[in-house]
Amino acid sequence: AAGLATETLAFHSSQAAADGGAASLDAADASTACVDAPVKPWQVQALADAGLRRQIQAMRRAEIEEAAQKAAAAKEEEIKAKAEAQVQTHLKVVAARSAERDAYLTQKHERE
Repeated sequence: AAGLATETLAFHSSQAAADGGAASLDAADASTACVDAPVKPWQVQALADAGLRRQIQAMRRAEIEEAAQKAAAAKEEEIKAKAEAQVQTHLKVVAARSAERDAYLTQKHERE
C-alpha cells in the first residue's frame, strides 16, 4: 500500500510539474508525506484533490485571460471599423466639396 501511495504521489507531482508552478508544492507535500510517516489513503486523496484544484484554477485563469483577450480584440476591431467608417465619410465630404468647388470655379471661369 505504501508503494502504491508513493507512486500515486509521484504521479500527481509529475502532473503538477507539467501544469507549471504548482510542482514545487506537490513535490514538497509528496516528499513530506513519504518521509514523515506511512502515507494514508486520505493523504493521497487530499494531495490529489489539491493538485486537481490548482489545475482547475489554472485552466479557469487561462480561460478568463483568453476571453479577455478576445473581448479586447473585438473591441479593437470595432474601433478600427468605426475609424474606417469615419475616414470614408470624411473622404466623401471632401470629394463632394471638391466637386462643388470645381463646379463653382468652372462657372466663374465661363462667366469671365
